[in-house]
Amino acid sequence: MFEGLNQYADIAFWVLQAVVGVIFIVHAVPKLKNPAQVASAYGAPSFVGTLHGAIEVAAGVALIANQFVQYAAAVVALIMLGAIYFKIFKWKMPFMGQTVTGWEFDLMLLTAGLAILTR
Repeated sequence: MFEGLNQYADIAFWVLQAVVGVIFIVHAVPKLKNPAQVASAYGAPSFVGTLHGAIEVAAGVALIANQFVQYAAAVVALIMLGAIYFKIFKWKMPFMGQTVTGWEFDLMLLTAGLAILTR
């Protein structure tokens, strides 16, 4: 029914990559500004917060620049798997909530990362 839209598939897919990249960069900023607080949330030394933020920025930039895309997507998927693990099993967060951050957004980013990885 929408066969004519197939000509835009590459552009649409890059837009997905770019949006995921921007989200990762934006979410990396607090990790870089306050690495100790972020790292303490999962019981790690503060340099891990800085490393985590730097890796997220690098993956985000790679997705936006359309370079090393599969590596960046693998990083995105691994980070989101970790986030989902912590939210479900360590912090006992619900799938979604009105007053708390659930893990539905993390699941969506994991799915986007996997889609980009397998393209």
